[in-house]
Amino acid sequence: MADAQNPVSTTRQVAALVKAVIHTRPMNQHELLQVIAEIQGALQAKTRPEPSKPTTAEILASIKPNGLMSFENGKTYTMLKRHLAHHGLTVAAYKEKWGLPDNYPIAAPAYSALRSKMAKAQGLGVNGQPKPWKSSSKTRAAANGGSIGRPGAAAAESNAQGQQA
Repeated sequence: MADAQNPVSTTRQVAALVKAVIHTRPMNQHELLQVIAEIQGALQAKTRPEPSKPTTAEILASIKPNGLMSFENGKTYTMLKRHLAHHGLTVAAYKEKWGLPDNYPIAAPAYSALRSKMAKAQGLGVNGQPKPWKSSSKTRAAANGGSIGRPGAAAAESNAQGQQA
């Protein structure tokens, strides 16, 4: 196998393999260049080191308040999901590839906090309890038999009239 740090060794290996191919069948210049490129590409793919897993310190350093650093290209993103899809990875595959813990965030902490605040302002996520319902004057009127005024005033008036009779 070729040494990734030594291009001379790789060149010699390519030359030896191309020489063996040339002796097996004749080819024109275009075919020869194609064979050289294929062999060189295959040797480089074999010698390319696998990405090393980040250390715990590097994992913690990749989480910044306004973005997460991608281990794929080193750029910072607010959300990693679309970026990972661009690289053909799922969240689970990304975490497995880089040895990230299951609780590693996929969205920046500041972005998650903002979305959480917005959801709570809409009444979502409050211990499963719905937000208290505020009735309008029209709704109260319908509940009071059609009169607009104090809640229950129509019922109190009809009650009072019923006792006098």
